Amino acid sequence: VRTKLHESQTQINFDKEQLRLKEMQLKTMREVVMGLQHHVNNPLAIILLYLGRLKRKFAGQIEVLSEVEQIELASKRISTALVDFSSAQQYEVEYVEPVVGSIAMPPKR
Repeated sequence: VRTKLHESQTQINFDKEQLRLKEMQLKTMREVVMGLQHHVNNPLAIILLYLGRLKRKFAGQIEVLSEVEQIELASKRISTALVDFSSAQQYEVEYVEPVVGSIAMPPKR
């Protein structure tokens, strides 16, 4: 009985430690994302502002507008990724390639 109680208590302690570790990882991830947002959102806002100006300036030039639209879509993807990371309650791990390795991803919508 003592052995089973000891094993049970050891497992409970292990599970608690794993939970604390996951909570700390999640907290650290949120802090990193908030710092990244802080440093990326201002330049991103300026890019989007100038893209609007470029659209008006080159309103009749389809080729230029197409390229501006691609930049705008990429900028919005960055913004969306930052929002997704900051609002995620959990993260998934995805293996990208041998050079990069595994990366954290917000859950897919």
